[in-house]
Amino acid sequence: MGLSRFSAGHYISAITVLCLLCFLPLAIGQETPNCSPAVLNDEDYYRSEQEAVLAAVNQYNPLSVKQDKEYMGAVFTTEVFGRTWFRFNVAAGNAHRDRIRICFNMPENHELTAFWHTHGAAGATRGYLRSYFSEQDTQLVQETGKPFYLATPDGQLKIFRPGMTTLNAYKAKQLGLGRRTGMATGEQVANNKGQSLKIRVRSDSDEQN
Repeated sequence: MGLSRFSAGHYISAITVLCLLCFLPLAIGQETPNCSPAVLNDEDYYRSEQEAVLAAVNQYNPLSVKQDKEYMGAVFTTEVFGRTWFRFNVAAGNAHRDRIRICFNMPENHELTAFWHTHGAAGATRGYLRSYFSEQDTQLVQETGKPFYLATPDGQLKIFRPGMTTLNAYKAKQLGLGRRTGMATGEQVANNKGQSLKIRVRSDSDEQN
C-alpha cells in the first residue's frame, strides 16, 4: 500500500526495506508484528536536513559496514521556540541480510522530510549493488514525495530526489546490474562549496586498532 501523506499522530507501520532487492509497503493505522521499532534520537537537534542525515550516517554507517547490517530511519522537522530543527530516528536490520523492516510513531508536532539508509558491507554478497538505489528505494521516493539518502560501504553519501530519473534495462545491463528497471545512481551529496561529502566507514575505535 502506498502512502501519500504523513501527519502527526498517525502510526506508520510495515515499512519493509530489502534495500537492494526490496519491497516497501507503507501503511497507516495498521500495526505489523515482527518489525524493528525505529528509535528517535531524543538528545540531538540539527539545523538542517543534511546535518541530521550526516549525523545519522556517520554514526551508523561504520556499524553497518562492520556488521554487514542495514540501518534505516527517517528525518523530521519540528519547531522549538520559534526555530526549525531537524531530528532522525533509526532501526537496525539483521546481519548479512539485505532486508530491514521498521515501524515508528510519527512524533507529535513533527513533519517527515526524508528517509536515510545504509547498505552493509562492500564485500558481502551482491556487494556491487550496494552503491545503487534499488527499484524499491526509488519507488518509496515516488510514492511519498520525500528524498532518500544512501550511505555506501565505500563512504559515499548519495541522494535520490522526487523527479530524478531511474536506469532503464539497457543501462542497468551495461552497469552489470542485469536487465532491471527502476534502479538509480542518484547523485552525490555535496557541501556548500560543491565538493562531494565523504562519510565514515570505520568507528574511532576501529581506526585506532
